[in-house]
Amino acid sequence: MRAHPRRQPLFRLDDSDAAVVAELCRCLDGLPRALEFAGRWTLVRALAELLAEVKHSPFGLTAPPMTAEPARDLMVRLRRTLGRLSPAGVSFLATVARDHRSWSVAEAAAAVGTSGADAAVIVFTLVTYGLVRPESPGVRNRASPCSTTSAICTPRRAGNPGAGARR
Repeated sequence: MRAHPRRQPLFRLDDSDAAVVAELCRCLDGLPRALEFAGRWTLVRALAELLAEVKHSPFGLTAPPMTAEPARDLMVRLRRTLGRLSPAGVSFLATVARDHRSWSVAEAAAAVGTSGADAAVIVFTLVTYGLVRPESPGVRNRASPCSTTSAICTPRRAGNPGAGARR
């Protein structure tokens, strides 16, 4: 877990979390790659939620969520990334990007009419794809759409030529 804060700068391990992290390590057999992938979920889920998920399904959080995109043009990359989302992911993103404000996974789930677990999977995908970002330290489990994402996902309007490119 020593390397984790360098990859997730919002993550702060404190005494209250140490027991949960130790149990996560035990459940994942201390496998570095499994711990790295599971640790990325701290962007959208609390440690206790991760532990419960790993105990329920030890492989559910331990697969890489995405692959790197080599294209340089941001708009091309964003459109390609949006094209990789499931229809549910596209619909979810369009809904949460509409308001241009932060939201919790539970709030987003309620807004789109899905379960918290399904919303967490979609939010995790959106965060790892760089389409939404976690809020600042101290604001656990809240995210907001990146401005470039909002520009693509909101209806086309004057002065916003990239908007409405994907639905």
